[in-house]
Amino acid sequence: FFLHLFFLMSTPPDWPEGWPTPPFKFDFTDMPDGSIMWNACLVLYHYLVSTPTIRESLVGKRVLELGAGTGHLGIGLARIGCHVTCTERQREMGPLLRAVEAETANPPPGFGKLRALELSWGPDGCEESKEVLAGAPYDVIIASELVYLEETHDLLLYTMEQLASQETVIWSIFLNRPFSFLFFEKMDDQGVFDLELIKDEEVDYMGLEECAIHKIMKYPKKSTDASPIV
Repeated sequence: FFLHLFFLMSTPPDWPEGWPTPPFKFDFTDMPDGSIMWNACLVLYHYLVSTPTIRESLVGKRVLELGAGTGHLGIGLARIGCHVTCTERQREMGPLLRAVEAETANPPPGFGKLRALELSWGPDGCEESKEVLAGAPYDVIIASELVYLEETHDLLLYTMEQLASQETVIWSIFLNRPFSFLFFEKMDDQGVFDLELIKDEEVDYMGLEECAIHKIMKYPKKSTDASPIV
């Protein structure tokens, strides 16, 4: 109880200037430019950079963010030395491009690489986004609040499968909305990805309720060199 209370009352000491400050009372924040930021992305950012072993494993890695929105999560990881590609569909690219341009104009010491590219999920979108495909497979894929629409689940699964290898680590966070858990049921049934739900006691959810983080990796490829049965 007291640890949970401490989480709710404390702001991380290295919290980036200008970011919405936890604890969060709502699942989104209206940004000054009129865009909306989903606060779960900041929860995932804090979990990744405040867990020493994870933070160390991320530095210098090639990170792909799907559905980057305002870009805060990808930008935060670039600040610790990741080489980040933030992606969004065409009609949502404006706020992301502005954020990336502002961040890369005068990057701080230790800043990794950061770029914004257009990507729509599914076979057609992946085929059209040749620059994103050229970077695959990525070391890490991050996905924040992407699974709330059932009609996009198959498209997102296809995209993840195309852009990840057996060594890629996918970090996902979402709030429990209608259809959200169906995505992970479908992913599990597909038999391509291994899912690990991070325990609640390991995460500071910063006031958000019914929030979940998954670590996801592809299952190892099955060997095709088995000796014939005699």
